[in-house]
Amino acid sequence: MYPGKWAELFPDKPAIINSETEETLTFKQLEARSNQLSHYFEQNNIKKGSHVVIFSDNDIKFFEIAWAALRSGIYLSPANHYLKADELSYVINNSGAEAIICSKDLEINCLEALKSVDKKIKKISFNGDIYGFENYESVIEDLPSSPREKQPRGSFMFYSSGTTGKPKGVKWPLPPGEIFEDSEHFLFHQELWGFQDKSVSICTSPLHHAAPAYMALTGHAFGGTVVMMPKFDPEKALEIIQKYRVTHGQWVPTQLLRIYKLKDEIKSKYDLSSLEYVLHAAAPCPVELKNNLLDWMGPVIYEYYSGSEGAGMTHATPEDAMKYPGTVGKALMGIIHVCDEDGKELPIGNIGKIYFESDHEFTYHKDKKKSEEALHENNKTWKSMGDIGYINDEGYLFLTDREKFMIISGGVNIYPQESESIIVVRDDVYDCAVIGVPHDEMGEEVKAMVVLADNIKESEDLKKEIIEYCRSKIAHYKCPKSVDFVSSLPRSETGKLLKRYI
Repeated sequence: MYPGKWAELFPDKPAIINSETEETLTFKQLEARSNQLSHYFEQNNIKKGSHVVIFSDNDIKFFEIAWAALRSGIYLSPANHYLKADELSYVINNSGAEAIICSKDLEINCLEALKSVDKKIKKISFNGDIYGFENYESVIEDLPSSPREKQPRGSFMFYSSGTTGKPKGVKWPLPPGEIFEDSEHFLFHQELWGFQDKSVSICTSPLHHAAPAYMALTGHAFGGTVVMMPKFDPEKALEIIQKYRVTHGQWVPTQLLRIYKLKDEIKSKYDLSSLEYVLHAAAPCPVELKNNLLDWMGPVIYEYYSGSEGAGMTHATPEDAMKYPGTVGKALMGIIHVCDEDGKELPIGNIGKIYFESDHEFTYHKDKKKSEEALHENNKTWKSMGDIGYINDEGYLFLTDREKFMIISGGVNIYPQESESIIVVRDDVYDCAVIGVPHDEMGEEVKAMVVLADNIKESEDLKKEIIEYCRSKIAHYKCPKSVDFVSSLPRSETGKLLKRYI
């Protein structure tokens, strides 16, 4: 379950295709170049347990570097390519990186960040030279393309998207064994979603996030081809699915919403019959959108709830979604507990903070306080990712919102995700965020921030219509009391609302 196996069986088969440039890397090339970089790590004493940061947008070389780290016992931390210099220097310092590998396109922020790095590290550039950096092609070209004698398995250490503050490095113990041995992680994905050597995966999201990176590497692990989009575009995604006969895709609900809101005459141009698994996670999916996708694409929509922490996981099949609209599925990893604010476990059907009971280990790197905050006060094997929800009497989990986004109005808990999901699927709405604003009598009042769709004019009547529409769907107290029209809303590249910026 690594490129070497497939390099022997299908040396000239594409492992990665850049959808924009059509640049291709075969399994033979991926195996050779990841081996060469692995030798570079060994020669420069970047050994098992060391950390390396990659600073890049979506690029084919990401996969060479990732597989080199995973066959060298190294923690690889992909840094968000939108990071400013001080944010990047924080990731480098916090991770204790021994090296940074940077795309030429991002040199300005990288050079500025390095002025604040605590120690001397190796610096490598690709796609062009950066002053003071070694050139990627030059450092690997004379190194062996055959494997090292020892190839200890490495891992990623992703940094959380930081929706509520500074990003946290999520660190798992390094997996045992060597790269050519079976990986439980990849096998788990295969069992759920049927990856095989005939699979073709589309990568629509930035590879500095855990889900798209792991899903793409799962495709490689079983000999499949990955078609990487440098940047997401809804119609281009449909074009890629048709052109390459895509079978698998890891999406976020915001992307699926953008695709579904394309005009019918655009959507009908493309043949999507090759799709077998349309996977989505990372943010809530409105029930109406899920139902529309199932009607359009067929029973190929799968959802899971997890996090970079890997504390637990639920999974919902298309059948689950139709039987229990809004569910994120049953637990596949860990035992779910729902607790009140005092940590007391709640009966089935009651809303509270979600914990997964498991023996899976993770820490927030160099942040003991945050690591401890994720644990239940009295049950240290119960871990939370900060979400609120409930389970039904058959064990299906439903998310209501992030703990930090809850609105308290007149002593009543209101979960903005519920009204957001109703408003955002309207044809005249492009995006929506529901927040609490100060109120003298109630403490907080519910407000909707709405980005209108193209060619929709702002008006007081439309504000009233949006409020009344929401009130026709759910209890009045959960709905916005006011609406503000805005030009845009801050979202991460995985579709998460960055409410601290609103």
